[in-house]
Amino acid sequence: MSKTDTPLSALKRLVKETGTQAAAAKQLDITQQYLCDLLRGRRGFSDAVASKLGYQRVWVKSGV
Repeated sequence: MSKTDTPLSALKRLVKETGTQAAAAKQLDITQQYLCDLLRGRRGFSDAVASKLGYQRVWVKSGV
């Protein structure tokens, strides 16, 4: 993972490595439609999917 790597770029790489969106969706245990929505920016990454791609959501509290 590089500093410019994002969950979206990791997802695109997984699709390329597995060969199809269907295979990538199966590996992530999500529907192909949800994967397509993620790729097109129509839905956000769930914590579970982000985790499977090697990411975690971090919440930062501002000093307000």
